[in-house]
Amino acid sequence: MTTGEPIPLGVWPLIPFIYILYKMIFPWSSRKAAWTVAFKVFIGPFVSVTFLMNYVGDVFTSLVKPIVDMTYGLCFFMTGDFLQHLGEQGVCQNKEGIWASYIVPIIVLGPYWFRFMQCMRRYYDTRDKKNIYNGIKYALAMCVTIFSVFNPPLKAHVEGGGWTTYQIFWTFAYASSTLYTYSWDIFMDWSLGDRNHSLLRERRMFRSKGVYYVAIVADLLLRFLWTYTLIPEKDQSNFSRGVSLSLAVAPFAAIAEICRRTMWR
Repeated sequence: MTTGEPIPLGVWPLIPFIYILYKMIFPWSSRKAAWTVAFKVFIGPFVSVTFLMNYVGDVFTSLVKPIVDMTYGLCFFMTGDFLQHLGEQGVCQNKEGIWASYIVPIIVLGPYWFRFMQCMRRYYDTRDKKNIYNGIKYALAMCVTIFSVFNPPLKAHVEGGGWTTYQIFWTFAYASSTLYTYSWDIFMDWSLGDRNHSLLRERRMFRSKGVYYVAIVADLLLRFLWTYTLIPEKDQSNFSRGVSLSLAVAPFAAIAEICRRTMWR
């Protein structure tokens, strides 16, 4: 770019991106504690898990989509894809490339792997089997992503419109993960299901029972939506008749997860 030429439009998003990265690290005196806890979450199997580490690890599982978006930003700016013209396919946009096929799935798996190992460490320290059952929740979530990544070429929608054996097992993994996690929400995190109190619990914040029944139904729908975000974009067509719904779901998934989290009380 010579003197007098306008700055390419693709350069402007780089400015706020660099600022965000800067504020994530500096001032270090204020960020050190947060990064220390995050590091301990990453090495969860090798250190005893405190409540704060458990909480931060759980937060990471809700930030999977923003984390993936952040890493996509790194990809765009590090590879120079952000300077390409509209319609040109670079490293980050190539759905069959290394980034989409390997790096993104690993990033999606990361938070769930850390939480799974935290659960195993807590079981090792306490011998409380509840931690194993909690760990299964994250193991099933990882299965959804792994099953999506290592998939065979799909021809079912071309000939006959039927489902392949792979798609059947894939759907089973998707449903199992969602329903197991949903059951954990209702019976463990929310402590509902008491037959003596209309399948709710004795102590409740709201007088109206209807609020809790609505929350129970809403949590099921939101869990299915959130599990869908665990599927790498290039593999979402396996569940949606050859059409990726990620562009439609993405703007609402993170908001829906925040709403679901607020229903914990």
